[in-house]
Amino acid sequence: MKTCLSLLLCWLTSSAFLGAVDGVLAAESRPDSQPQPNIVFLLVDDLGYADCGFNGGSQIQTPHIDELARQGTILKSHYVQPVCSPTRAALMSGRYATRTGVYQVVRPHARWGLPLQERTLADALRNAGYSTAVTGKWHLGEFERAYQPTARGFDHQYGHFFGALDYFTHMRDGTHDWYRDDQELHEEGYTTHLLTREACRLITEQSTDKPLFLYVPYN
Repeated sequence: MKTCLSLLLCWLTSSAFLGAVDGVLAAESRPDSQPQPNIVFLLVDDLGYADCGFNGGSQIQTPHIDELARQGTILKSHYVQPVCSPTRAALMSGRYATRTGVYQVVRPHARWGLPLQERTLADALRNAGYSTAVTGKWHLGEFERAYQPTARGFDHQYGHFFGALDYFTHMRDGTHDWYRDDQELHEEGYTTHLLTREACRLITEQSTDKPLFLYVPYN
């Protein structure tokens, strides 16, 4: 775990992250530009402002997150969405969630999601030469193939589509919700451990001749 965590290159909020990516995307047409950085984006649901040690939290020990914060940049003046799907819509589109039409949580089998006309961050980075992967909770629509991660710019997907997943059974309201590359997958294990293990595998196995964008949205 320590080896994997040492490879995590950024811990940023979505607005600053999207601004930082501008330079990466601009380099797409410049063959003489510097090598593109690997990008690992961790999105954590329901994390309170003071839950982590670097923000004064003491009830839960967060040494690895604290170290990432120490080596990086802590942003304290920004707006965020209070629920899952709008947060993800803003991150993937680079726009206010309300402008995408994602005002609320996308329920299981809902016949909508992040509008298909929205170009995603994964689309942009893949066009810039990145390998793109998501391991975690998608929560932006799944009722049609076109709304699923591998149709929205991701080369690889692992995890679940719905919210409020049972961490042990991988079920939600009687429906099994666990997938690899948008194909149903049955395996045992605690959700958070499985997602972290997959993220570490992707980092370790990534080819050195191509940059990686790894999006890890925990449940």
